[in-house]
Amino acid sequence: EAGRLFHELPDLTQTDRETCAGHVSALVRVLASRVAERDHPEGWFFSEGHTDR
Repeated sequence: EAGRLFHELPDLTQTDRETCAGHVSALVRVLASRVAERDHPEGWFFSEGHTDR
């Protein structure tokens, strides 16, 4: 969803896209870890180097 909205936003330069893409991927990791904490309160977390994408 965030990625789709990001690509639909008008008036972004290539530099803006590259900068935002880094922030979006970081945000996705943060949100994913928060969801994992919520869904697995017993202490399941993403391992440090693991990504699904």
